[in-house]
Amino acid sequence: AYVAKGSGWGLECEMTKSHLKRSRSDKGYSPLDLLRASFYDDDRRARARWLIYADAFHGRRQLFWSVGLKKLLAVVDLTDEEIAAAESEKATVVYSLDADQWRLVIRCKAEALILSYAETRPDAIPWLLTRLAAIPDG
Repeated sequence: AYVAKGSGWGLECEMTKSHLKRSRSDKGYSPLDLLRASFYDDDRRARARWLIYADAFHGRRQLFWSVGLKKLLAVVDLTDEEIAAAESEKATVVYSLDADQWRLVIRCKAEALILSYAETRPDAIPWLLTRLAAIPDG
């Protein structure tokens, strides 16, 4: 019942995405919120808290199998090389954004738009960035 509480998350999200959870009052910050505030807003307090978090969890497993679960579910372990060999989809770089351009996309909430342009009109991305830059802050 807890997993199906209407959050829109399934069991897989509940089990693996604790780093994205928010407090009920929405006043708390997830680790990724701290990282975003540090990078995009140049928030020094968020940066300090992110560094504490990163230091505390560096090298630690945050997700692991309980004893016997892999056997119960008949999970086959693959090496990184085997997984890479099985990958058939190739990535193609169609445009590369620098940090300032990405901040502009985020500020304008245009992530979906820039992805759409990358898929359909990558040659028009410079024009789109110019148009986004002309939008007043606020």
